[in-house]
Amino acid sequence: MRTKLLAAATAVAVTIAGIITFFALRDDTGNDKPKLPEARNVSLNPVVCAAVGTDDPSGPATADAAWQALQDAATTNKVNAQRLQIPATSPTDAETYLTAFVARKCRIIIATGPQVTAAARSLAGRTTDIQWAIADSVQPAPQITVLSPDPKTTHSQVRNLIRTTVGI
Repeated sequence: MRTKLLAAATAVAVTIAGIITFFALRDDTGNDKPKLPEARNVSLNPVVCAAVGTDDPSGPATADAAWQALQDAATTNKVNAQRLQIPATSPTDAETYLTAFVARKCRIIIATGPQVTAAARSLAGRTTDIQWAIADSVQPAPQITVLSPDPKTTHSQVRNLIRTTVGI
């Protein structure tokens, strides 16, 4: 009798624990799909980004020099550097990729390649809290730095931009 009573009590406790677990883990929105992980900047370091167009006729020299400057800054552990190859075929297509960097709160966005730089110029006019460095021959604007085609100069420009924008 005592064994049956103990087994019944255990069954009730397990059932109650199961019900509590079910309701605690359930999505209250009625959507039972698993939640996708969200990218978070847990370090709280400023984010600096390179958007590299795969259609750059000048080759990767400018993009590589800019990326090296971002990596150099990231070694200080005071910024997070991100790079994205963008296979855009139009400025509208490239803008889709760049808006992801805007959403990630990149403080500086480096743009290379004709489609990406055209999209960056368009977005720069709509984003006041981002500094842009663009590899094209158009005149600079208040928050746009035009990158030099010379890799050494590009590296210096990006390092100076990081220094003045982020303070490192």
